[in-house]
Amino acid sequence: LTKGPHAEQTREMTSDISAVGKDEKPIKRNIVKGAVLAFSSGLLFTANHVVIQHFSLSFADVSLVRYLVQSVSLLILIKLSVCYKKCQSSVEATPLKENGGNNLDTKLWVYQVDPGRNIHLVRFLLILQGICNGIFTLGAFICVSNMPLGDFSAIIFSTPLPTMILAALFLKQRLRLYKVVCGTLLVVGLVLVVRPPSLLGGQVDSTGHGVDRKDGYYTGALMGLVGTVAGAAHFVLASILYANQSTSSARLLVFHAGLGGLVVSLVSTVFDSSHKILSPGIVLIS
Repeated sequence: LTKGPHAEQTREMTSDISAVGKDEKPIKRNIVKGAVLAFSSGLLFTANHVVIQHFSLSFADVSLVRYLVQSVSLLILIKLSVCYKKCQSSVEATPLKENGGNNLDTKLWVYQVDPGRNIHLVRFLLILQGICNGIFTLGAFICVSNMPLGDFSAIIFSTPLPTMILAALFLKQRLRLYKVVCGTLLVVGLVLVVRPPSLLGGQVDSTGHGVDRKDGYYTGALMGLVGTVAGAAHFVLASILYANQSTSSARLLVFHAGLGGLVVSLVSTVFDSSHKILSPGIVLIS
C-alpha cells in the first residue's frame, strides 16, 4: 500500500485537503478584517454626522472640505510612493520598470487593462464610482441636516438593501432567502420611521413619534434614499473595478472617489445658500 497506486492517490487527497485548509484561513481572516473595518467605519460615519448636525454646518462646505482633504492626501501619498520606488530602484541599481514600476499603488489613472477589457469603459466606471460616492455623501449630509439623527441613521444604514439588488443584477450574486427577509424588514422599518403621508395618508401628523417634522424633513428623507442608492452603486462599481487586476488598488479608487466627490461638492454650492467657503461670506467668519 505504501508504494502502490493507492498510496499515490492517498497522498494527492491529503495534499488537496491541506491546500483547502490553507486557503480557508486567509478567507476567514479577510472576512473578520472586513467586518471590523465596516463596524469601525459605521461608528466614524455616525460620529461625523453628529458633529455636522450639532453645529448646523453647511452640507456644501462640509462636503467640499472633506473631499478636498481626501484628494490632496491621496495625491501626496501616491506621489510619496512613486518617490520611494525611484529611490529604492536607484539604491539597488535596478531600473524602475523592473522594480515595481507597474505597482498600482503609484498610479493616478488607468493606462492599461486586463485582456478582453475595454479601457474606455474601465475609465468611465472609475469616474462613475467617484461621482456615486460624492452623491452618497451629499445625500447623507442633506439628510442629517433636515432630520433627527435616529431617522437619518435608519435611512442611511439601509444601504444594504439597494446593494443586494444591484449586486444580484450586475455581480450575479444570489439573493438567498435570509437576504430577502432582511431586505423586507429594512423596508418595513423605513416606512415606520419616516411614515410617508403618501402611504399612511391622514394618519401622519407634524410631530409623529415626538419628532417635529419641520420643513425639509421629507426632502432630507428623499435625499437620504437617493444617497443610499448612489452608495450602493458605488460599492458595486468598486467591487467590479477591484476584481480587475488593472484597477485593484484601494488608493486609486479612493483618490478618484475624492475627485468625484469634489465635483459633486462644487455643484452642490449652487443649491446651498448657507455655504461660506466659496462665497464672499468667508471673510465674515471669525
